[in-house]
Amino acid sequence: MIPFSSIHTVNGEVETGDYVMVKPFEDYACLIGQIMAATGDEVNINLRALKYPPWQMNDIAEHFNELMQFDDFKEFHELPLDDVCLSPNQIISLEGLSEKQIGELVNDYEFAKAFSWHILDGYSTDMAFRLPPLMERLGENLSDYREYLMEFDKSELIDKAGEISAKTGAHVYLTEHHQFDADELDYLLQFQNPLDVISAAWQERQEDLSDITFALDEVFKTPVQHMSGFALMTDPPVDKELRRFMDVDLFDFLGKISEKVIIHHPNDWSIDKKCLLRAAMSDSPEDKRLMWHVSSWGTHLNTERETFIRDTGAFNAWVDYRPKDPDMFGYIIEVTGRRGNIVTGNVFELGHYLAHSMYVRETALPLDCVTLRYSVKWGENAGKTITVPRYEYDADRHRLMSQSGDVTDITYHPAECVRTMGKLLSHEQSIRMSYPIGSTEVHLQKLSAALAELRDIPALPAQKSKPKLDDLLGAADKIIKAQVEQKSDKPRNNRGER
Repeated sequence: MIPFSSIHTVNGEVETGDYVMVKPFEDYACLIGQIMAATGDEVNINLRALKYPPWQMNDIAEHFNELMQFDDFKEFHELPLDDVCLSPNQIISLEGLSEKQIGELVNDYEFAKAFSWHILDGYSTDMAFRLPPLMERLGENLSDYREYLMEFDKSELIDKAGEISAKTGAHVYLTEHHQFDADELDYLLQFQNPLDVISAAWQERQEDLSDITFALDEVFKTPVQHMSGFALMTDPPVDKELRRFMDVDLFDFLGKISEKVIIHHPNDWSIDKKCLLRAAMSDSPEDKRLMWHVSSWGTHLNTERETFIRDTGAFNAWVDYRPKDPDMFGYIIEVTGRRGNIVTGNVFELGHYLAHSMYVRETALPLDCVTLRYSVKWGENAGKTITVPRYEYDADRHRLMSQSGDVTDITYHPAECVRTMGKLLSHEQSIRMSYPIGSTEVHLQKLSAALAELRDIPALPAQKSKPKLDDLLGAADKIIKAQVEQKSDKPRNNRGER
């Protein structure tokens, strides 16, 4: 056991007996439990310490049966929720709340979700003040190091290859990939050169050649077919022009793409923005990986999982390439979070759309069955969740979708096992994560050039130099003065109005 003073949640320390809430997006999202023990970097929580109302117990049971893929439905009291092991950064402390307030969180799941987001937004705001100073200092550290390297000749720089690699690699990781917590920020901000602190540790690790033997053993024990993140000689070569854009404002970046590409049905983008916001608020990771098709005729936005299942609406929309309208572009979107009304995420290019649509057509898994969830409003299936074979869904779709009740959610299941779909999506993600990081501004410029070529848009004439600001303001003053003088010359009407 380790002292609880060293166990920090997102918003404070925890001790035995404290009540905590699981963060959204985690497997046990927004459930509330009591700390039992802590060992190392893990906390043991009893998520059944408080009594949930019957309707919520049913929802929790249904969610976890689906999550854990139980063969037989388990009631709430049968679920393994009395000793759940989580890391401290997955939980929110409820210290300071009264028993009544905690009871309100237990009784109202939507209220619990809103509460958790409020905590995380406040935490993000606090982090936002401390992260920029560290990023600025890391940039200064790297700039100073580059200036220091100018003193050496080529042969000396070769000898410093390991040090240079460690320094630049540490900078890239810290500024582009690592998710800092508050303690890490406070720790590194105590150093004048935090880049040296991390790179020295990394370089020392690189010089330990025993590490590579462990790595080799691990690689050689792994069958080639399980190395899903690495292209084989039999795979088509990766387009070296493809780029990824990390942690961008999705509304801003994708909105600019929409403005350039869409001619008909521009309201599609307004619908997509609502879908992105819902994805950011969803607890399911599958809802956050999306495929976005944009063309002159509008957009389609669907989950990556559904797009890779044949004969779904998402699949059909993606492979419906129209050669006569070649201005089609495809992107993968990974929603990572939100800041107020702004949704953030990663965007990946997909290259030539026709080639990618053919790839999806060949790679997608066949559809096996469909799960339909009904609201409690009306119909013979009110409040039920049913799964029907694909042939029954195709043959009797009108009854299932219209006459049997109000369908609130549809889930498509491939004929292959869930693990196969998981490997396929994991492979897709690992490949696109190998793309170099690109500039959104450069991408928008390239997109404009591609559209001009595809649509045969004549080049704009060279713009004349803009007049100085003072000249513009002076011209505006003259126009306003002339308008005022013109109005003052008009006769008044009988009411004395102008």
